[in-house]
Amino acid sequence: MLGLSFFFMSNVQPFEQGLALYTALVGAEPDLARELEASRVDFGPVPADPSDRELYDRRHLEWFLFDRHCESLQGAPVEALFGRWQERARDELPEVKELESAYLESIAGVFEVTSSRAGTGVVVDDLLGLGTYEVEEREAAAELEPGDLVVGRLHPIDAGRHRFSPAAGAFRNKELLQALRGDLERMRRERRSVLRIQQNELEKLFFSSASSPVPPAPGAPGAPGATYEDGQERALEAMRAAGIAPETCGEVLSAVGDSIALGDPGLINDILDQLAFDTQVDLEELRRAFAEMADAHRRRSASNSGAGAEPPKRKVAEALHEFDRGRAAGGDLEELFATLERNLGVEGVEQGVALLDGPELGFPGVVGAVVEEFLWDVGRQQGEDAARRMEPLRLFARYANKLDVFEELGVEDLLDFCARWMLDEGGLDAAQARVLLQALESFCEWCEHQHKHPLMTEFAETLGALKETVPRLIELRASTPGDPLSPGAYRVCAVERDRALVERVAPAGDGSERVHVPVDTDFAEGLCENDLVCLTEAEPPRIGRLYPAELEGVLRALI
Repeated sequence: MLGLSFFFMSNVQPFEQGLALYTALVGAEPDLARELEASRVDFGPVPADPSDRELYDRRHLEWFLFDRHCESLQGAPVEALFGRWQERARDELPEVKELESAYLESIAGVFEVTSSRAGTGVVVDDLLGLGTYEVEEREAAAELEPGDLVVGRLHPIDAGRHRFSPAAGAFRNKELLQALRGDLERMRRERRSVLRIQQNELEKLFFSSASSPVPPAPGAPGAPGATYEDGQERALEAMRAAGIAPETCGEVLSAVGDSIALGDPGLINDILDQLAFDTQVDLEELRRAFAEMADAHRRRSASNSGAGAEPPKRKVAEALHEFDRGRAAGGDLEELFATLERNLGVEGVEQGVALLDGPELGFPGVVGAVVEEFLWDVGRQQGEDAARRMEPLRLFARYANKLDVFEELGVEDLLDFCARWMLDEGGLDAAQARVLLQALESFCEWCEHQHKHPLMTEFAETLGALKETVPRLIELRASTPGDPLSPGAYRVCAVERDRALVERVAPAGDGSERVHVPVDTDFAEGLCENDLVCLTEAEPPRIGRLYPAELEGVLRALI
């Protein structure tokens, strides 16, 4: 390891004062202070060398403030305490006012130096999130070279410029760099997304061993996912009995551990599908083992946060007993597995929100990568349940896969997705549409705050109207005939008990072509003026498809 840590974040006293204020706010709450101290168990071993303790303490504090979800605060402390921090900073430290984003938008990662200019700074690539950052580190730039790795936390200081934490570590090791690139690319293909990692994982991978920074092999002690003792032996026995090679067993356990830690149950299903195809492993036994591993992880998280947890063996035993009882009674196996996974948290998607059960979506593209980052951030700050409620956004990622640059995503795309694609191609019912539109609103707000992309400012009013209109039109569409449609689109002008008056708007309609179409009474009650409709070729024509009024300009262009 290069001895560069003491160079980082030099001459930034206001930042350190603002961080000290956060530390004081944590210390002022006894329960939170105890939670900070107890969380060392989940962060990483205290270094044996006293000279390393100061940097360890700083990294632990950063993880606790910026990454860790605290049950007592229902979020990461940096967000939950921000209001109180602002009040204190305004009175005591006015000079830190402009550094708010440095605390709220920092990221932990592994960064490769791509260029360095002594006395100026460096440019680094984020090997996990795939971003590129300009880092103002004038002293460190004299020591860092292209190909070096910097591991730790990166803070934005103003538009386009960043600083490393003083506890970040620098490594110069070509073999390590090549190994990391290969492992991260493999993980990215498996998860079909950008990768995010919390600072406690970096601690265990890079700083826990003084002898070597090389991450442990998959499945080895200290590797991601290798500490889930409950269920591991059961899984190993099942895989060994099926003749699966030891190195493959280790890779499976590591991948399952990653999935549990990151709240990505889809990867577990992918693993089970692959093993079912390639091996003769007992899938029922393996599902039980993975469920026990997930329960052990939740149990540790609850104990570290000070929350009371149900005795794990009892919870697992009850869930498995329910599964066995249902199987003995001849219950549907898929439903029983779904219940087992729901009871133990391996699957956990709420009813009416499981929108992605179907063909693989493939690599999500740039918008999909940002969606995955958003889901990771929600899970980090609000908990895994909140992140699961947002998972329908992956349907939006599939729609936006055509975009090559995230900044190309605009109001036109959002409107087309909400007002046309969701109705024509989404395959959603009204309840699912409501969930997705609510998730899209949260995503747009997050993009505006996190990526300075003004989606919410530009789309808020339209989205508010669509949240009411789209579910209503989906319900009406369920009763429309499936007959062929005639060319053109029409606007509803008036609705009576058994008929509607519509006028042509596309192509190039001037309102002079008006048609009365028959409608059922129940249908008429759900129809509103200005709804857009397409008519069937039948005589007399009937309403065969409906769209929100906001889509009129798009329809004019399409037809």
